[in-house]
Amino acid sequence: MKNLYKIFGVIILSLIINVSFAGEDKGYKIKFKIKGISDTIVYLGHYYGDKKFAVDTADVNRNGEGVFADPESLEGGIYFIIMPSLSNTFFELIIDKDQYFSFETDTTNFVDLMKIKGSLENEVFNDYQKFMIANSKISSNLRQTLTRNVNNADSTKFYQEKAMAVDQGVKDYWVSIQKEHPDLLISVIIKSMQETEIPESGIDLNNPKKDSLEYMFEYNFRKDHFFDNLDFSDDRILRTPIFYNKFNYFVSKYLVQSPDTLIKESKKFIKLAEANENIYRYVLVYMLNYYEESHLMGMDKLFVNIAEDYYLTGKAEWADSTFIEKLGDRVRKLKPNLIGNLSPDMKLQTASDKFVRMHEVEANYLVLIFWEPTCGHCKKVIPKLFKEYTEKLKSKNTKVFSIYTQLDLEPWTNFIEQKELYDDGWYNVYDKFHFSNFRNLYDIYSTPVIYLLDKDKKIIGKRLVVSQISDMIDRIEKNKNR
Repeated sequence: MKNLYKIFGVIILSLIINVSFAGEDKGYKIKFKIKGISDTIVYLGHYYGDKKFAVDTADVNRNGEGVFADPESLEGGIYFIIMPSLSNTFFELIIDKDQYFSFETDTTNFVDLMKIKGSLENEVFNDYQKFMIANSKISSNLRQTLTRNVNNADSTKFYQEKAMAVDQGVKDYWVSIQKEHPDLLISVIIKSMQETEIPESGIDLNNPKKDSLEYMFEYNFRKDHFFDNLDFSDDRILRTPIFYNKFNYFVSKYLVQSPDTLIKESKKFIKLAEANENIYRYVLVYMLNYYEESHLMGMDKLFVNIAEDYYLTGKAEWADSTFIEKLGDRVRKLKPNLIGNLSPDMKLQTASDKFVRMHEVEANYLVLIFWEPTCGHCKKVIPKLFKEYTEKLKSKNTKVFSIYTQLDLEPWTNFIEQKELYDDGWYNVYDKFHFSNFRNLYDIYSTPVIYLLDKDKKIIGKRLVVSQISDMIDRIEKNKNR
């Protein structure tokens, strides 16, 4: 009987796709013999995005023999055999159309000593693995040789040409597999790994900006054609490492990490993912979690955008009402304080009952810090910020709105007096009558929290550390003067 459970301590993402193995009910039977293990158990598992799932268990006898079997078919993908007795060592197989086959191998070299019966797909896959391993060794040796001969122009040219020949040999081999076996999953996998060739840019060679124009042409072409060879209608690609690696690289590495760029490109990617229900669901779940958990400033804008455009509009049908309600509440707390927004105004009081309206504070920059003197971290950050203010920020026409988050005045005023937090541009204030709703408006669920506002009181930085403030202001001013 199959057991679906997590391995390697992997935690399933919230609302992740239900992994179903409903197929044509033909079942599967995979007999095996693995020399080097005996009287143990092994697991059959598959990839799903960035996760690994076990789907079946087999007992291994004293001769290393066992069988995976079930009357329900497996869905196509790259699967693996995990051996707990060998510290979870594993090797890979492809399971798709051929689900009744056998193999023998040896723990001394799973790939080279693999023998397949009854599965053309795995014969081709095993040959592919052997070829790629051999060429990887050749490429590695060539790179080492190039490093040793870096000062010898003739040798460098010779070994570079040999490396290019190896690369071309790999490309030719990939093409031959796709031509000979177009219906096999290995061909789909190989195609999905290939990049679209970049055409000539047509940029004038005499243009003084040729290099930068060429770079932007190549960048934009790759961006627009990054997924040309990936079939979004085929969810078998989810059960390989290929889809996640390509998708994750594109989102987190290739694209410029600015919220507006990522929102625009994410919508294009989600549109492609709509070709398959499972891929669409995986992409939306991944993106919602990825941007919520991102430590990059401003990424919460993407979280809000995806939540509003897809989840809160009913386009994520798998999400239940409880989740949607919690998500909506989170969006409502984040939306007022997104970077680029006009900051919610607050009229707060000093300890001497003088009212100060935040938007009326005149300064090129305004630092907001939410804190309390009973918070251990706040006790360190507030004096550090005051020192930064007096030594650096004040000269940049920057003022500080220091907001006490509690109501008991004595600990607050004692701390202010003890640390001598007094200056004309440093405002010690609190919300005496609970009118401001600052906790929801500025998403304050812990302290300290630092925001940076510009002259017009727009949010330009949030959840900063003290050392970031001056550097951020300097960068902004530098960009203004360009």
